[in-house]
Amino acid sequence: MKSLLVVDRYMPHNGGSRRYYHELAKRLQDVVVLTGHQPGGEDFDARSGVPTRRRPGIRPNYAVRASGIHNPTLNFLLAYLPGMLAAIFWTWWEVMRHRPKVIHAGGYAFAGLAAMIVAP
Repeated sequence: MKSLLVVDRYMPHNGGSRRYYHELAKRLQDVVVLTGHQPGGEDFDARSGVPTRRRPGIRPNYAVRASGIHNPTLNFLLAYLPGMLAAIFWTWWEVMRHRPKVIHAGGYAFAGLAAMIVAP
């Protein structure tokens, strides 16, 4: 693996940034995408032509944030901290196993923080 692309959400999730990440991954040589599980993800991965590793927890729990928790600290702890820790752990795991030359981070909150912490 030459490059690791870490993103909190990836195709088939709708959105322009998801399409951008996928198009970037298709054009990079020897890249692996590290992302979270998503409905339809395994089917998409099988036909996309891009090696993708979907790991538990690398997705912000937006449902918790939207459920009416008004305390910012509690919101952070419940909605964001688990996803951040998962992104950091799985990025570290992939870096230790495969020693990529470059880490591309899609987004700043999860992937960006994980890449900054474990970047070789």
